[in-house]
Amino acid sequence: MRIQPIVEGQGDVAAVPVLLRRLLEVADAWDVEVANPIRQPRNRLATRLGLRKALDLARKLSGHCPVIVVMDSDDDCPARLGPTLVQWAKEDAADLTCVVVLPHREYEAWLLAGTSFPRDVTDVRSDASLHLAPERPRDAKRALTKRMESRYLATVHQARMTSQLDLGLAFGRSRSFQKLVNDIGTLLQTMDRVPAEWPPGSWRRGASAP
Repeated sequence: MRIQPIVEGQGDVAAVPVLLRRLLEVADAWDVEVANPIRQPRNRLATRLGLRKALDLARKLSGHCPVIVVMDSDDDCPARLGPTLVQWAKEDAADLTCVVVLPHREYEAWLLAGTSFPRDVTDVRSDASLHLAPERPRDAKRALTKRMESRYLATVHQARMTSQLDLGLAFGRSRSFQKLVNDIGTLLQTMDRVPAEWPPGSWRRGASAP
């Protein structure tokens, strides 16, 4: 059993599998593998034809395993674009279970939401602190850079910071991260691997509106 990610950015290729594996570990889904991500430009994934081609490639590489599409919402409304993409997937690739998760603005908003900026992993400033409204900045990468000694680079920092992400904190501070967690539960359900409690109760109790 495995999940096939489809992503947009070079940093996502390394970071998204790290994040998915961490969530699967919390769910005790140790036997579910994460396939190597398929990378497609956002301007293609946001179109019906481009999404269909990406799903066709997923089917070719991974058979009929569940698919998760992770791409930045940028200036689009996740609550509008996400359902549209899911509907296209259902109509054009009904044989595949597909969920679509759009980090509000960009993936780095999740890092702002749940990263405690550990000094043994990232070159952060000594006075770095959590962002009070992680899903509000248009440029989350810039907000991260302000908390670091050097410029944030997705290909250098994204996967490493993801490996240190406080998942429960991110769940409580980011609605789009909550959707990711819920969608992981949906995929596990299709594989008869739903844990007894999902999301974890401690995350739900700590969740608040961002």
